[in-house]
Amino acid sequence: EPARNVLDYRTIPADWNNYIYWDCTSAGTRPEAVIFIAINPQGEAFQYDEIFEQLSLEQLKEKIADKVGNSQTMGAYTDRLAFAGRQGQETIANVVAKGHNGIRFRQITDTNQEATFDLVNECFGLSKITYKPTLYIMRNCVKTIYQVSHFKRGVRHIKGQVIVDEPEIANSDLPSCLRMFVLSKR
Repeated sequence: EPARNVLDYRTIPADWNNYIYWDCTSAGTRPEAVIFIAINPQGEAFQYDEIFEQLSLEQLKEKIADKVGNSQTMGAYTDRLAFAGRQGQETIANVVAKGHNGIRFRQITDTNQEATFDLVNECFGLSKITYKPTLYIMRNCVKTIYQVSHFKRGVRHIKGQVIVDEPEIANSDLPSCLRMFVLSKR
């Protein structure tokens, strides 16, 4: 709900904890999706910036470094694709990490995609459990706002012995970063 969850941009205080979440495509065929979240001392999370464009790894490193600047990054998270590679080969995550003060990316394992989207809704204050949001998106993060507001769950089908609601491929990149945020805080 934009009225509750979207805020005007504000400068992030230096004492807030900053985190980076990256939905790695690794193929270079889709835009890279990266969000930047700061958490205040009360535990409220604010997405204050984003990257959503097709970039080379070198360009991505530079963009992340520019956006992080001198702020202290407490953690950086990405999915398993960033860690794919042959033995002895440097992973994509390690290459990108060298671009922003050497903070290493940690892998997020998402075993239940459907449940974590429900947890994101809970952080937005959209569940039966809580009405008070703990996750806000600043108005300058226009691509995240668009994707979150246009995200739809896909077709229900049977995968093995389990019924699965697959999210649509379109408009899922930045919401996937938000899922990583929720998983990293559990």
